[in-house]
Amino acid sequence: MTPPFRAFYAELLITTACNLHCDGRGNYSNYGMKGFMDADETAAMKAWSGRVDFEHFRILGGEPMIHPELGRFVAAAAECWPSAKRWAVSNGLLLARRPELIDTMVATGTRLLISFHSDDPRYFERMRAALAEAKRWSDAGIAVRIEDYRAFVRIYRGIGRNMRPFADNNPSGSWTGCLARRCINLKAGRLWKCPQTAYLADVLAHFELTENPEWAPYLGYQEIGLEASDAELNEFLRRGPEACCGMRPVEKRRYWKDVFNLGFDRPEERLESEFAPVDLQALIKTL
Repeated sequence: MTPPFRAFYAELLITTACNLHCDGRGNYSNYGMKGFMDADETAAMKAWSGRVDFEHFRILGGEPMIHPELGRFVAAAAECWPSAKRWAVSNGLLLARRPELIDTMVATGTRLLISFHSDDPRYFERMRAALAEAKRWSDAGIAVRIEDYRAFVRIYRGIGRNMRPFADNNPSGSWTGCLARRCINLKAGRLWKCPQTAYLADVLAHFELTENPEWAPYLGYQEIGLEASDAELNEFLRRGPEACCGMRPVEKRRYWKDVFNLGFDRPEERLESEFAPVDLQALIKTL
């Protein structure tokens, strides 16, 4: 039976662990919080599939290739949302360690999205091998795409223990043009508006910022669960700007990313990378 509701996009963060530390991650996975989603969460995926169909569904991290049970999530997503365009999103650096996933990806028609993050020469050299491995996955029958994530929009002021929400006091302006405004997140069996709301409490606890008064207005965000009525779910899926959007900036200024950033207390003005971009299209042609 076709679910009564349809939404454009949803994503499943199966681990916050990552082998890079990229500036600007909307789910805060650059901060080394090494959590893993239990594969039993696939039961919640199945339950939601009876209520909401998604046009696009992405499995990501952190780095999802770190999760030992990534294959179970890939198979579950294919069972739950067979008509969706389904992607596993990876930085590509660990593909060679997970050859057993190729058959699962091919069998389920799951695509591989390689996120390209920087022109730092150290990163660039590592990506040469990653792109060669991605070519092998492509040759096996997996649709592979590279997306450019070298620039990011800062979604909070400062970094790490000095992170603070923006104070533009214009939720509608912050929501307009927000890259995450249609990024429904499935976490702990519930649906959240975006990754920033879903994982805010986790990162604030990590840096002992839960009691900071600047964050207090945003910790009361109410996600939605399976107990919600159809009317409540319909309203959630069609919701536009709301108070939680106010923690993001109105101005969507873009910065070049540092993928090896472990300086969680460095000044905000030093967050902009000085590396010049290369021609990413030339790299895409290698696939």
